[in-house]
Amino acid sequence: CGRTDILGIADAMQAEFVTRTTAAIDALTVGGATVVLVEPIAYEQNLDPTSCLSGAITVGECAFVRPEPSFVTRAYRDIAATRDDVVSLDLDELSCPSNPVCLPLIDDQLVFKDPTHLSVDYTTAQRAVFLRLLTATGAIGD
Repeated sequence: CGRTDILGIADAMQAEFVTRTTAAIDALTVGGATVVLVEPIAYEQNLDPTSCLSGAITVGECAFVRPEPSFVTRAYRDIAATRDDVVSLDLDELSCPSNPVCLPLIDDQLVFKDPTHLSVDYTTAQRAVFLRLLTATGAIGD
């Protein structure tokens, strides 16, 4: 069956992922647009932050070490490195500001809604960080 990436993408599917992603980008950039590929956030695959925190005594019990970049992250970065009309947005500074240790609760705010999404309240509170990271890609002006 082959190896499976952290996001569950088997080796056999990875080439297809890149092909389809590139085709979608080609369609989106026909008119001169810049495409922003939002990299998957750092997360522990087998940890539901909300469930963990509900039974934890300390936040540290639910902390995790940021995993190595997933296949999707590496693919996005590779695509962006070869094209002037594509940027890859790394949100690790937002999702894991204590890199390499990621905390599920920062300033009394739940960071992760679930293992693959940031919470609305945390993201809203950190909107200046998000805007700075997005601006740094060059996709938008200051």
